[in-house]
Amino acid sequence: MLTFNEGWHALHAPEGHAPAHAPTASSLECFDPVRARIRRSGSPIRRHGADYLFYALLDAIVDNYFPCLEAFGEFLETLEEETVTRPSPNTLIAIHAAKRELLDLRRILWPQRETISQIIRDESPLLGKEVRVYLRDCHDHAVQVMDMVETYREIASGLHDVYLSALGHRTNEIMKVLTIITTIFIPLSFIAGVYGMNFNTEKSPWNMPELNAYYGYPATLGLMALITAGMLYFFVRKGWIAFGRQDDLARSRGEPASPPPRPAATPAPEAKPDALQAALAKPE
Repeated sequence: MLTFNEGWHALHAPEGHAPAHAPTASSLECFDPVRARIRRSGSPIRRHGADYLFYALLDAIVDNYFPCLEAFGEFLETLEEETVTRPSPNTLIAIHAAKRELLDLRRILWPQRETISQIIRDESPLLGKEVRVYLRDCHDHAVQVMDMVETYREIASGLHDVYLSALGHRTNEIMKVLTIITTIFIPLSFIAGVYGMNFNTEKSPWNMPELNAYYGYPATLGLMALITAGMLYFFVRKGWIAFGRQDDLARSRGEPASPPPRPAATPAPEAKPDALQAALAKPE
């Protein structure tokens, strides 16, 4: 689960799941970059006033969510793979835990974004014009963080549906196997039941005369084996049992094989930053 501690955060997986990311406290100290900039001689943070320091601290808090959400995204990818391949009750517990953590994170981030927006709209004499431009960049980062949280919430909600679908598919596969086994044994049980009635052949020539046949028992077993093989062949032709590749089974039934994968789309060229983005860029 996603846990926030003083100055650092870590991603802790529920029981039975490996953490997607295990950062240390020193690597994710929230205000370490600000402290480093203050200690560095000639840094802009030392040349500006208290309003710039306020922006630097606020920006450090917002930017610190990005590695946290990146770790959460890796955890959701691992959880999605487990949901599709090997769903278990622990998987459902992990999905609900992720949804709760994302909801808590949204409750934290929503007031922060609104607060930054309110600070930008207010004409406070404590904030200079240059700092207001930087705060707009900080607000954009807060919006990006909220968008990531909303996206992950949708993914987590989708994982719940995927889990139910995978569980239902797995149950259907089990029921299909049991149904096929039962279907195969129905004619075999009928044959065994007929020849297990033990009529006395000495009383009447109609009382199962084949019981006295020299090869009666092997012939009966051969008939059972032939029925089993015929039913298995029928099931394979229908596609109810997959012994080979799906494409081979489709060809045997006269159906078209699966189409080849589409080639990857060519990525669009990266857009160059315009003058407004350059003006909103933060100084080092």
